[in-house]
Amino acid sequence: MRNKIIGIGQKIQQLRKEKGWTQDQLAEIIKIDSKQISKYERDLAIPSTEIIVELALAFNISTDYLLIDESIKIPMEYKNNTEFLIEINKKINEMEELSEFEKNAIIVFIDALIAKYKLKKLASSIK
Repeated sequence: MRNKIIGIGQKIQQLRKEKGWTQDQLAEIIKIDSKQISKYERDLAIPSTEIIVELALAFNISTDYLLIDESIKIPMEYKNNTEFLIEINKKINEMEELSEFEKNAIIVFIDALIAKYKLKKLASSIK
């Protein structure tokens, strides 16, 4: 049975409260208007890719936790992931110019790489 799905707004609010931050404090950290944080938390607006990355950095979590229902909240290693996340964010912005076919090809390729990684990890745990 699946766990109850928690929306991105609830996750943002939960993470903010875990840190003991107000909406104003979070807004200041990620350099946006506090009214926008309120909209995100009430699911009246969806954060952009850039904001998702900023939120992940602020909360020291992976972007997956914010975006995927079943993701586990895993702390990021700043030194190793910050440059990677910035580069991925740049690539996502560049992808907006691609055709739907090209975008879908990228998604299929990423899914294949992730599946390959998971299979390798599973195989190594069985040994």
